[in-house]
Amino acid sequence: MSEDIKIELPDSAIKATKVGIEFLRAAPHYVALLVIVGSFLWFLNEKEVRHDASESREDLVANMRIASCRDIQERSIQVLESVQMSLAMQEETFVGLERTIHDLNRLVEDHLKRLP
Repeated sequence: MSEDIKIELPDSAIKATKVGIEFLRAAPHYVALLVIVGSFLWFLNEKEVRHDASESREDLVANMRIASCRDIQERSIQVLESVQMSLAMQEETFVGLERTIHDLNRLVEDHLKRLP
């Protein structure tokens, strides 16, 4: 039922494997050192990836806040322009009202002068 699968490896792969095994037997502390250094490099890479993701998230939040502030500024400008237009209309109205009151005041004064 089970068949042995045989894979032919090139001579260079076999030689490299033999050298690796001999190296492992002769200097296991170097292999341990390579594992530790490799793990440390992997840790630094993961830390950098997490840092980049965090910065990206912070940039997104900052851009959203800036967009929100710009929207608020635009609405504020619209409101201020409306207030300015309203004040200009009130000024025109009050100028007309002032003339009317002034004319009415003259009429009242003229009427009072005619009274005995």
